[in-house]
Amino acid sequence: TKARFGSGGDLEIYHNGSASYIDEGGTGSLYIRGSDLYLTDEDGTNMLYAANNAGVSLHYGGGVKLATNSDGVDFGDNVKLRLGDAPDYKIYHNGSNTYHENYTGDLFIKSDQMYLTSWTSGETYLHAVKDGRVALYHDNTLMIETISTGTNIPDGKFAKFGNSNDMS
Repeated sequence: TKARFGSGGDLEIYHNGSASYIDEGGTGSLYIRGSDLYLTDEDGTNMLYAANNAGVSLHYGGGVKLATNSDGVDFGDNVKLRLGDAPDYKIYHNGSNTYHENYTGDLFIKSDQMYLTSWTSGETYLHAVKDGRVALYHDNTLMIETISTGTNIPDGKFAKFGNSNDMS
């Protein structure tokens, strides 16, 4: 038996013997309204939660895996963003460190200019410029860089080779 609403049965609620349905088959859209919206499993464990004028969170096994906030999207610690079919690439943070794992092909980072710097001290580790130099730093001091004619080592710096600095 179907519960039908609307002038032509635009909305139907029914059970077919193995699954339950809410079908919107008329003109327009289906709206579900409320202060907060919870979608739970049969035990009451959250699968989706939408807060009134706030964020939306998706859950798996009772834990939040993805949540929206005022400035974007949050993934919790050890929640992996998986890209590709295998997945081929993963990005995640384990609470202490951040990981980029590439399992297929090469990893390309495209940018006209790139700095790798310390978040806390602001020290630069690497600076790469499109059609220009690549520079490596130690303790925020330039140690070596590529230039149009080859490689440059600043005055007072030395290239050392071998475990015992056999050649410098």
